[in-house]
This record gives sequence, structure tokens and C-alpha cells, in this order.
Amino acid sequence: MKLKGTDAQSKAQFLVQISKEHSPHWPKDAGEIRRQESPSGNSGEEGDSRKTFASGDIHRIRMGSRCGPRICPASSHDILRDMEHDDSSVFSFTPGTNGMVELEHTDDTVLARRDLLKGGGTVAGFLAATNRAAAQQTPSGSLMPEAKAGPLLPLADFGNHRITRLIAGANPIYGYSHFNYVFSATMGEYHTTDRVLAFLKELERGGLNTWQASWSERLETDWLKYKEQGGKLQLLVLSRPDFNERPEMAARAAKLKPMGIAQHGGATNRLWDAGQFDKSKDYLKRIRDTGVMVGLSCHNPEEIEYAEEKGWDVDYYMASLYYLIRPRAAFEKILGELPLGEIYLPSDVPKMLATVRRTKKPCLVYKVLAAGRTVNSPKQVKERMAVALEGIKPNDAMIIGLYQRYNDQIGQTAQFVREILHV
Repeated sequence: MKLKGTDAQSKAQFLVQISKEHSPHWPKDAGEIRRQESPSGNSGEEGDSRKTFASGDIHRIRMGSRCGPRICPASSHDILRDMEHDDSSVFSFTPGTNGMVELEHTDDTVLARRDLLKGGGTVAGFLAATNRAAAQQTPSGSLMPEAKAGPLLPLADFGNHRITRLIAGANPIYGYSHFNYVFSATMGEYHTTDRVLAFLKELERGGLNTWQASWSERLETDWLKYKEQGGKLQLLVLSRPDFNERPEMAARAAKLKPMGIAQHGGATNRLWDAGQFDKSKDYLKRIRDTGVMVGLSCHNPEEIEYAEEKGWDVDYYMASLYYLIRPRAAFEKILGELPLGEIYLPSDVPKMLATVRRTKKPCLVYKVLAAGRTVNSPKQVKERMAVALEGIKPNDAMIIGLYQRYNDQIGQTAQFVREILHV
């Protein structure tokens, strides 16, 4: 198949066709690539959006009001080099937000594509390809540092289950760094399936009994293999941001036999900002129908307060200590301008903790360490953990992503929990 024409639209459509040919999972109705003409006649915003970073393989593509890094593996069809694209019309999850939040790598916003198998044109596609490659590799030598063995951490009641008050998050495992695409890709590439299985075993050794992870095909592969090998951990699944529009995916996620499935915080915020928050109940009911516990992930304390006031059929909340996905206008009102990168305001923490304490249902707080922004010393890590553990209810827990590549984060973090709780 030859590429006809030189404009960005033709190149985008060509990429769609290539991806369709190589992926059996491509949605039948996908493929329409839309663009917005600027006054100058160019696609998207004015200015150079074609900065090449390395060997022609990594490109920056301007995305509407945002300029974000996107990566594609080298191929014979280097069609993104000159491509400019405004994805604001095809990505329904973040209109009006601050635009600096790292996207779910499983959501390919340019191509309306979730799991690119080959020739990915975005960070989403690159990391999907990285994760698939990692799933097939067997590393040599030591897999990762061994966790210091310790007794089971203090437990909290969670429906018919009991969970450790420290839950390991999967963001570092599957490449959600919340910093930049280089760090995200490095994390995802490191965590082969063998290393993921080793990591989960180290969690057991360190005294944890629960893992929380966003759903993906890679999670299915790793988790099922872990359980086949006799793994003892319990699982909590976070939906993808688009599962509200794909409600059948709740049943697929439930096949992993998690304790619970939560609506994604991005979907929660999108519906809240649109004045359509009650639509969440449709997807939450889908989760309920699977027989697992129903969770609602939130960044805005008012979302939890509303659901509680209305008596929603929810079993637990996932509560971000930082409201990092505020609408753009809200951040500009607070700060006077929009800084670069994700925004973590320290004043958010006590507000969410106050809401958590007023909520009778179990709450799992996350972004405890501001996605790695408060890890400059062990002392600082322990202090931020103490703020969380001492600010939530005795039967709540916290989720922290652990990166067991360079040192024993599992053992150290577990020991901090014991010291903070005096056990």
C-alpha cells in the first residue's frame, strides 16, 4: 500500500489503515481522523510541531492546546515525522481540564485505538508495544532486589475481605510515571512478565496482601500467570477511563476475580465537570452485576460527598490526595497561570483527608507521595505516609506505587507502616 498525498490527513488515514491491517482487535467503526484548520490554513495550531528527538523514531506532535511527546517504533513507514494533529475532537476525556495530566497509555487518542499491537503512533501505542515486548522477554541474572521479609502488615476490613493498610499500586509496573514519556517507557520496559511475577512475590515477602492495578491485556496475562503459580495476593482493578462507554468490559475485568472494580477517576471527573455525574451509576451498576465490590475513584472531594449524600450503591472510594485534574480555569484562578507539568497543590491533601474521615465507607487514598514528588529522602517519604495514615480512618488503607528496581522499596515502605502504626 502506497501513501498518496503529503498532507497530514492522508498520513493519518494511512496510519489508520496500517493499524487495521495488523491488528485483529481494531474497532470496526474506528478510523476517522479529524483535524481542525487554523486561520493560517495549517492543521492544528501554528508553529513547528515536528521536532525529532532521536534517530527519527521519536517525534513531538502538537495536540490542540497541548504539546505532548509521542513515540512510535521505527518502521519502514515513518509517516508521523511531518504529522500535525489536533486530538481535541476525538479525545472525549479531558476537554476543559488543565491539559497537563499524563494520559492513560492504554488510550490512544489520535487513532481512537486502545491496544496498538504494531506501528503505534503515540505514547499509548509505544507503551502498549513496550509492555507486549516485555511480556515475551525473559531477563537474565537477578530479577530485582529482594524485599526484606516481614510479618503481615496491619489489616483493615474490606467487605468480606481483609486488606493490608498498605496496598501496592501498579503505576510503576506498567509505565505510568506521571512525569514524562522517557521515565514511563523506562518503567514499562523494565517490567517483563518475569519481573512482574517476581515483584508480586516480593510483595508477599514484605507483608502486603493486596495489589491494585489498572485493567489492561497485559494485566490479564501477568495476573493469571501469577495465580497459576500459586500467588496469594488479592487484586483490586481500576477501570480504564473509557469503560463507561464500553460497559461490557466490566464483565471481562471481573474474570480476573478481583475483590472490586472501580470507575476511573478520569471518567468520574469528566462526568462531574460536564454536570452529568449521575451517569456514573450506569457503569457502577454494571460492576455490581458482576458480583464484585463496587468502587468509585475520585480526585475532587465533592464527588465523594455527593455520592454519599445521594446514597449511591458504592462499596468503597479511591481518593486522590491531590486534585491534579482540576479544570484549566480553576487552576488559572488559583495560580494566575498554568504551570508546566502535572500540578500537585499541598493544600489539597487536608481537604481530601477531611472528606475521607467523614465518609463511613472504606476509602483507599492514593497519590500519597504526589507521584514521586515527595521522595527526596526516606525521612520525607515516611512523613508523607504518616500524614496519610494518621489522617484516614482506622479501617482505611493507602495505595503507593513501588519501584523495586534499584533498592528495596517494598521492605522500606512496609517498615515505615509498622513504625507509623506502632506495630
